[in-house]
Amino acid sequence: MDLKTGRNDPCWCGSEKKFKRCHWPNQGTQIKYERANFGSFGTSVRMQSISSIPKKDVDKILSLIEEQRRDGTRPLPSRLLQSIGDNPVLEVRNFLLDICAKLVDENWCGRSEMCIYFAVLLRHGLNFLGKPAEVHIGKATYIDHNNQDNRFEWDHSWVVSEEQLIDGNIDSMLENPMVPNGIAPAPYWGPIETTPSDRKLYSSRILDSSQDVIELDEQEITMWKQRLEVALKDKF
Repeated sequence: MDLKTGRNDPCWCGSEKKFKRCHWPNQGTQIKYERANFGSFGTSVRMQSISSIPKKDVDKILSLIEEQRRDGTRPLPSRLLQSIGDNPVLEVRNFLLDICAKLVDENWCGRSEMCIYFAVLLRHGLNFLGKPAEVHIGKATYIDHNNQDNRFEWDHSWVVSEEQLIDGNIDSMLENPMVPNGIAPAPYWGPIETTPSDRKLYSSRILDSSQDVIELDEQEITMWKQRLEVALKDKF
């Protein structure tokens, strides 16, 4: 069995199903650790040994996610959002971030590995409301306010719209077992020049919307976009 099998790759068992729809959810802790360690599109964590000791207990995180789903208490970005500006207004920002979070949180291990899906949905929602937006893919470094040497780097995705940076899914880092204690960035929506000092984002490319169904799971992202449009029509 290849521990590097991606969630959208053919399953190792030969069923011709995608890994995520076959053996992925049923693996033991090691597979959960690999898949919970982030990034549908690869991260620095993937370069670490699967036998590395996680900084947080994976099974406890997954159990907490399941419990919160049962209780309807899954955290949403709006509760911690650092928002600067009023275009769009805060109500729209909160709704967009939270509905995108709810959709990608349908991923079995939560939304901490779903930043690119979150960013694509957020761009789609902004475009649907008549706002220009771009999905940026690159590297991100997050820094502990109390200890500048305590840092975490990973591959990440975020949105830029009308000179505003939207780093909206980042509160889910708390569910990443490899993130050191002390690093807990809040979602941010505001001018690029006032990006919080606890993060450094380095864009390597912009994901064109025509590439969404090529780089992501076509069925998932298409379904989520449709549901997002329905939610926006109902709300606004």
